[in-house]
Amino acid sequence: MNITASLPKALIDVFEQTRERVETEFASNTRLRWLALSGALVLYLGLVLVLWNNVSDVRGQLRQKQEQLSRLESQTSETSWPERSAAAQSMAAGLEQKLWPGQTPGLAEAGFEQWIRNQLENEGVEVRQVQLTRSPVQEDRSEVSRPSLQQIQRIRAKVVAPLNEAALVRLLSSAAENPSWVLVEQLIVRGGRNERFEIDLTVFYRPPGGRS
Repeated sequence: MNITASLPKALIDVFEQTRERVETEFASNTRLRWLALSGALVLYLGLVLVLWNNVSDVRGQLRQKQEQLSRLESQTSETSWPERSAAAQSMAAGLEQKLWPGQTPGLAEAGFEQWIRNQLENEGVEVRQVQLTRSPVQEDRSEVSRPSLQQIQRIRAKVVAPLNEAALVRLLSSAAENPSWVLVEQLIVRGGRNERFEIDLTVFYRPPGGRS
């Protein structure tokens, strides 16, 4: 069954009259023609700009993928991984030698304090205060994830002693030459009637059971 429909003749007449009116107005009105041309030009430029941005994005993504592929090819073609692993293990073993010695945390702290006192008292300086604190290194560096590194602890000593330039220089020199890491975190020299210096020293320690 076919169904056909036709527009009413009155509607067709209105459409034709409107079309003729627009054509007549467009043909006789120069300003209208320029406006229509300008609108078409703006639409064309907008379309070109959108297409250009899309092409630029695609080119950028392609360039990024090519760089990633190039790096991956370079890594997969690398044949020196065993040598690098051996070098890294050797370096790690050397760094372990820089940790402060001690069979227990208490002995490590006692040894650190005694070392500080010896450096100053050998120069005739009576140490007023050596305050020790110990905390896991992981509290400062949350990205540490290896179990062997998680066991490393920071031993910090806050030292207060009368100001003696020779003794202070000896302490700093001994810290720099010590086989273990001895870090100077803070040094304050206070003048006046009660001249003194305050220094914060830090070493790193790992219990023997924490090695892996």
